Amino acid sequence: MTTTTVPPALISAVEGCWDLAPQYRIILHRAGDTMRVQQQSVDRLGKRVLRTEEVRYKPDDNTLGFSGIGNIHRVVVMLRPADEGLESAFSAEISPGKWTSGTWERATRCTATTLDNDQAR
Repeated sequence: MTTTTVPPALISAVEGCWDLAPQYRIILHRAGDTMRVQQQSVDRLGKRVLRTEEVRYKPDDNTLGFSGIGNIHRVVVMLRPADEGLESAFSAEISPGKWTSGTWERATRCTATTLDNDQAR
């Protein structure tokens, strides 16, 4: 079961800018007892893509998730707190109901506080 309510300690620990992959950056924002995520990536044509989503929390395993930016397939990004910050995993729906499971990798803190939303989709 997932919820939009995120524990305050987890919000404090992960709020801010994170680089999840060479061309995939997110900024997690507190919104009361919930979170929003701004995402920035580059599509296969080299065009910058921005997207904002509501973050879901899964208390069973203390993970956060949201719909990600995908070139062809639907993507879900999962986040979990780690000893040294945050880890992320990307999963993609390769055909209706068939999902790949991403491997957990360390995310890197960055310093941005906002992303330009003029190209958001």
